[in-house]
Amino acid sequence: MHITALAAKSGVKNIQWSLSFPSAFSSREQQKYALTWERLTNELANTTGIIHKSPDKNDPTYFRTESLAVAQYFAEQEGYDLVSSTCIDMGGGTSDISIWQDDTLLHQCSVLLAGSQLFSQFIEMNPNFLKKLDPNIKDIQVWGKLKGPAFNAKLDVWMRLEAAKWLETKRDRFEEDPEFQGLILLMAIGVSGLYFYVGQILSVLYQEGKYSRNEITPVYIGGNASRLLHWLAEGGEFSRNSEINALFSRMMSIASGFPDTEELTRLSENPKDEAACGLV
Repeated sequence: MHITALAAKSGVKNIQWSLSFPSAFSSREQQKYALTWERLTNELANTTGIIHKSPDKNDPTYFRTESLAVAQYFAEQEGYDLVSSTCIDMGGGTSDISIWQDDTLLHQCSVLLAGSQLFSQFIEMNPNFLKKLDPNIKDIQVWGKLKGPAFNAKLDVWMRLEAAKWLETKRDRFEEDPEFQGLILLMAIGVSGLYFYVGQILSVLYQEGKYSRNEITPVYIGGNASRLLHWLAEGGEFSRNSEINALFSRMMSIASGFPDTEELTRLSENPKDEAACGLV
């Protein structure tokens, strides 16, 4: 709708949409997704008078996986090369991974390890802990009655509205809190598992002769759940100097069998918007 409003304001009558989809989508799911968007754009055209061209599902320029769109974002919007790199779109339910060498895609996949598994499920098990973190929450009894997607949606609202300020002003107060330490430990183990998986992929690609470098890669992470890395960093702000980088690099090294070159993780400057920026 934002694009539609801009188009109307500027007098544009014809728009080419760009779409991304999770790597885990089957061909059937891709087809259904494309048809859904085609119907939506037709309805928008009837409502606004602006023609929205929904991309053909076989057109790789405008219809591609989220892992490819995110990689394009990092290359074009933030200026990181894809000479040897791993790009991850960490969402609520899945993390979409793409591995690159010399600007060529070597492998892409989607794994069920993302925000829900790395954070939301732990808070859902003990919603009173969130009240401990933020006494301003008044309806904690309601939180306790929600399950699964409903709970995740409510937690996502709190994360978007309050988490950044909480990390900046209150995180340090809980550094020695046993419950908080337990949460951070579980999150660190989960994210490290994702890096271990990437290391295993690199090892297999190397054995198959598709990846020619005897080394791990830097990692670029975007997506809504990429913000969780701030929870793992002292001061509540993840950066190239955060100590947790050493753990992630070490996990990739162990899984791949390559030397630990202390590769860094870089977070997106526009969490959750990368897939769109990598297409439009």
